[in-house]
Amino acid sequence: MGQIALTKAVLPHMLERKKGHIAVTASVAGKVGAPKRTGYCAAKHAVMGFFDALRTEVEDQGISVSTIVPGFIRTDIARSALSGDGKTYGQTDSDIATGMDVDECAKVVFKGLKARKREIPVGKGKEMAALWVKRLSPELLFRLAKARG
Repeated sequence: MGQIALTKAVLPHMLERKKGHIAVTASVAGKVGAPKRTGYCAAKHAVMGFFDALRTEVEDQGISVSTIVPGFIRTDIARSALSGDGKTYGQTDSDIATGMDVDECAKVVFKGLKARKREIPVGKGKEMAALWVKRLSPELLFRLAKARG
């Protein structure tokens, strides 16, 4: 909810100036449900929904809203995450290990922000194809996700 709280704090100033660009990071999981990630998907869906709606409210007032939608990016996020007992998880799953290089990701995001794209999908794996499958055949995507789970 930090992204929303920060936006609520700065948005009045942007509206007063009639210009600004809000950029937030969500996730492919904010567009596509993934098995065993219910809470994460719900949080990311909320981010997508809030900022998609906000865009419709402020775009004609000079404010751009970009949602960055990364798939698996090769970072230490999983390795540095905390497990249920508070200890460092210390492992990287194969999806992240084979994900997009972080520098390549940064270039895609920068290019998208510079162009003021409303949505910036960034990644290179099967999760990126899931965005298209959901758009073309949601039922097929639900079956594929269930099979993976």
